[in-house]
Amino acid sequence: MRSRNIKPGFFKNDTLAEINPLGRILYEGLWCLADRKGRLKDRPKRIKAEILPYDDCDVDSFLNNLQQNGFVLRYVIDNNKYIQVVNFLKHQRPHPNEKASDIPAPTKGQITYNQGVTNDTPRSEQSITKERSNPSDIMIPDIMIPDSLNSLSTNVDKQPSPAAPPKSKHFSEKLEDNQLQPILALCDNITKRVRKGSNGKTRFEPYKFIQRQVNNKGHPQAILKTLESMLANWHKIKNPWAYAEKVMKQEGAKSYARDSEQAHENLKAEWVAWERTDQFKKLGKLVEDIGNINAI
Repeated sequence: MRSRNIKPGFFKNDTLAEINPLGRILYEGLWCLADRKGRLKDRPKRIKAEILPYDDCDVDSFLNNLQQNGFVLRYVIDNNKYIQVVNFLKHQRPHPNEKASDIPAPTKGQITYNQGVTNDTPRSEQSITKERSNPSDIMIPDIMIPDSLNSLSTNVDKQPSPAAPPKSKHFSEKLEDNQLQPILALCDNITKRVRKGSNGKTRFEPYKFIQRQVNNKGHPQAILKTLESMLANWHKIKNPWAYAEKVMKQEGAKSYARDSEQAHENLKAEWVAWERTDQFKKLGKLVEDIGNINAI
């Protein structure tokens, strides 16, 4: 996530007012999630995990609403889905050290997808902005935030500041989809329990816990087992953080032990299969012949 700018007009924009309040928050979050060109991968579940982790909502539907109202463009290139925040560079000033975009830009006539749009003519980012009275102009900042001041500096003698160390990737980018989906489902359930809890339980943040474990190279299966255990024993847990760390340690040891055993079994199976090949038999005959030569 990155620092971005917002204008007070955001709160009085009548076009944006037609969108669900959570959809408006999502729109702001997209600016922070997008790269320096205003683009990001169109993966609604991962976007929800980043921007609206504690809310029970349909992010895909919100994205459709934002596209229908001219705030974003959802498009496909080579079967990969992306989002372009409309007029992003017109209103945002990314930090000079921000990583270059590696997402292809939408082109004129680019095919878009949107379940709520019935127009047969594909719409480009440019065509959307022409149709409307620039609702995305709410992103224009009155005063740039500190991160953007470097890009406005007129001091040509000033040396560029060193690049900041790369931040850890969000756990949704590190986990495989088959690991991520059950973990996110458990997180949603625990989040609902947290809301109804009291005292220390209200301070437990399941998404923060997962991020910490992933950063520390915690085993995905151990994370899943820990969340399952928390959900099953929630009414008995007095200190969720301590409980989670304890179970994670136990399950992590078991998971890595299982991985080691499985790797050993796989290696044995590969060895047995190799023993049956002609190549192995030839190698054995060669070793035998060398032994006979040495015995002479």
